[in-house]
Order: sequence, then structure tokens, then C-alpha cells
Amino acid sequence: MSKETLGILIAIVVGVMGFAIWLADRSGKTTPTLTFLVLVLIAGLCLCGAYLIPWIWAQNLAEKIWRVCLVTTAVLLMVGRFGIWVWPPSQAEPSVPSKAEQSNPVSEGTEKSVVQGTPLSPEETIKGVVRE
Repeated sequence: MSKETLGILIAIVVGVMGFAIWLADRSGKTTPTLTFLVLVLIAGLCLCGAYLIPWIWAQNLAEKIWRVCLVTTAVLLMVGRFGIWVWPPSQAEPSVPSKAEQSNPVSEGTEKSVVQGTPLSPEETIKGVVRE
């Protein structure tokens, strides 16, 4: 298999994987672990494809190191930016009221007052008075 064919094949696989993780993200079927693993695979395949570019492999050793570092950084930045775009949102934990909030007479009085339709005055709210 020639380098050109291998490069085209890698580009197709990366495109399909990127599209698949984007679709999974949009449908809500992705997890952070799955997204991370797919992004690592995409980064590896992109680096393999980028290293096939003949421009990188110059005759001078210093120039070769510079070009490899430049291409590696560019690929990792682009894959990282794509990862930020497709990363699944965090699932917020439902808030459970603490015992102090549950036994607070001010909040209970306010709730009962709002339910009954007669708002408490500021003094009554501070005292925790409940009208019935």
C-alpha cells in the first residue's frame, strides 16, 4: 500500500470517527470515557497521517525536529479543540436540602403563606410566624 493510499484511508477513518462521535454527542448517547477514547484514537490516526507528509522529513536534523514538533502541536491542538466541542455536558446532581434547611421555620412559613395566598410581612417572616 502506497503512502498516498494510506493517507487517504486514514483521513476517511478519522472523518468517520469524528462524525460518529459528533452524532453520538448530539443524540446524548456518549459518555466522557467513550469520548476520551475516541479522541485518543482520532489524535493517533491524525498524527500517523500527518507524519506521512514528505515536507516534515527534511535533511537537516534540527529542521526535521522543528517540523515534527510543529505538526504534532498543530494536530493535538485541533483534536483538543474538537474534543472541547463534542465533550458531553456534565450531569448535575439533584440538590438535596440539608437538615438545617428542612427544619428552618422561616422557609416553612414562607411556603405556607405563598400556598395560602397571603404573603407574610417582613416581621412575620423573620419571626417565622405561620398564619392559618
